[in-house]
Amino acid sequence: MADWVAIPDNVLEPGDPVRSVDVLALRDNPIAIAERASGAPPVEGAVKSVQVFTTGGTWNKPSGVGLVVVEVIGAGGGGASSNNAGNLGGGGGGSGGYAKKLIDVASIDSSTITVGAGGTAGSGGVGEAGGSGGASSWADGTNTVSATGGSGGNAGVRGTGGAGSGGTINGFGYRGVSATGLQGGAGGDLPLFGRGGLDSSGVGNPGEGFGGGGAGGTDAGGGEAGAAGAPGAVIVWEF
Repeated sequence: MADWVAIPDNVLEPGDPVRSVDVLALRDNPIAIAERASGAPPVEGAVKSVQVFTTGGTWNKPSGVGLVVVEVIGAGGGGASSNNAGNLGGGGGGSGGYAKKLIDVASIDSSTITVGAGGTAGSGGVGEAGGSGGASSWADGTNTVSATGGSGGNAGVRGTGGAGSGGTINGFGYRGVSATGLQGGAGGDLPLFGRGGLDSSGVGNPGEGFGGGGAGGTDAGGGEAGAAGAPGAVIVWEF
């Protein structure tokens, strides 16, 4: 970390010789400000800290925080199992929804955080549907920002994406991929946050990151299982 060095006003006058210590300070002080070195002036509007909730709980406002940007991600739906009797692969689960909001927390001290669990995988050889992903939310008593989970895939049929609500920006998750004959479908992606499980030659692959949908199982003669969706998350940027 660079050290902050104060430069007296009277040492940079026109015509005065330049001291090496001042040259070094002019070089290093911008770095010291960015790194929030001791004695450096604060940068207005800079991010003070970030909290990532991967399980439910309570957000408590840190000292000095006046604004937060909340990002809420719903969980991905699970992929369906293949239908051995019908020679049909399982559909992929949809990805979770997304919502984002800037919130003034000057009069807000805490918020209840809910994080959705990933949808369960379909199992067995009869085209069992994958479970829907759980919803995630921020609820502070004044603002409620939430995102539903993606729905699970069915035999041959893809799941739909979740949806955000209560945010300044409310986004929809991607749908999963329907099966193509015996081939199970991939799970839906949630750009920037989660990747849908990839299709395979047997048991589906699970969703990855936050909110990715699980892939459906491919019928390889044994009624292969689908895969679980990825869990949701709540990300809090503190200013």
